[in-house]
Amino acid sequence: MSVSLSMDAVSQLSITVSDPDLYYLRSNVFQIRGLIAWENMSFEIAVIEASQAAGKEQVKIECRSAPCQQLKRDKGRNLFTGGNPTSYVGFKAREKGMKFFGENTPPKENISQTSSGESDESVWQVMQSLAGSNNYVLFETDNRLFFTSQQFLLGKFAVTGRGANPGFLYTPIRYFSEQENAVRFDPIPQPLGRPVLNFGDGADGSNIRWYVVYVQRVLRERANQNLGVPDGIYGTSTAIAVANLQAFLGIPVNPGYIDFQTWAWIDFLANLEFRNAGSYSMRALECPTARKSDDNENAAEVSFQLPWDEGRLLRPGMTIRLEDMPSIFQTNYLVSEVSWEEGTFESVSVAARTPQEPSDEEKKQDLNGRISFTGGGFTNTAA
Repeated sequence: MSVSLSMDAVSQLSITVSDPDLYYLRSNVFQIRGLIAWENMSFEIAVIEASQAAGKEQVKIECRSAPCQQLKRDKGRNLFTGGNPTSYVGFKAREKGMKFFGENTPPKENISQTSSGESDESVWQVMQSLAGSNNYVLFETDNRLFFTSQQFLLGKFAVTGRGANPGFLYTPIRYFSEQENAVRFDPIPQPLGRPVLNFGDGADGSNIRWYVVYVQRVLRERANQNLGVPDGIYGTSTAIAVANLQAFLGIPVNPGYIDFQTWAWIDFLANLEFRNAGSYSMRALECPTARKSDDNENAAEVSFQLPWDEGRLLRPGMTIRLEDMPSIFQTNYLVSEVSWEEGTFESVSVAARTPQEPSDEEKKQDLNGRISFTGGGFTNTAA
């Protein structure tokens, strides 16, 4: 299964299933508009393809964001009055069960959806038209619809460990040479296997204590938890630290129990370069490809590879910042696309760009004036 999340296209999964004699296909397991759940997102089967590879039958299905597909099918003559483009898009998003993040727009007397004998206009097309006329982006990820200028989105969305009032949010992306890496990055050694850990483990002196030591080190060094020297005993202080981490991540809080979900975050934190008590950065696997041109001196594009467990946390619309790169490329970027092969643990491909600006100077100044360096997070969700 490959995953493609983009600011410029609908989120998509491409899944190949081995299906000898096309048994599942004959049994109607795969149906157009059939629902597929992945992570916290809902997809619809949009394409079904039967073929043969290496002498065996297989079925390929392409799945696209279910709410967006429904908006594309929502056609007919409609008239929306008494609001603005943002309230219209927000209403339609919530109608399909999506969360919404939008930047306010001026009032608009009427928003119409046309219908004719030759072509009916869909709600999605109306939303795209409204986005274009306002120099906004329209995209969906993690069941949240975005309708905002790129400048306003900058600093609102990131993978970050900061608190409830985070200010301008961004995820640092770093790249080290081997010599720099030896000095500046100290990964925490990881034991093999991931057993379920319970309160009291390690007290009997068994080998399970080495897993507890590993967890204690991660909690102390990467999650800023108040723990003493790791002793390998899953006691009260460790349980409190586990509960704090679980609550912060928004996963089920069970301080006396570390299952696969908490293990995944423990391992994720162990692989991060921890910069200070409030944030962390991700480390690119190789030097990022960065491009800037005289054609547009304010625009830059970057692409890079991240480890699977880190990169798959990034989403389109997130703000990142390249560090350890020449100053010409040290600026804030919006993630435009994230893609990977699910379950293979291969690297994650990431593309990002500086916010696109209109050619009109007055519009450009207006949009740049919307960048806020003081109030990050999803706080301006228009009704």
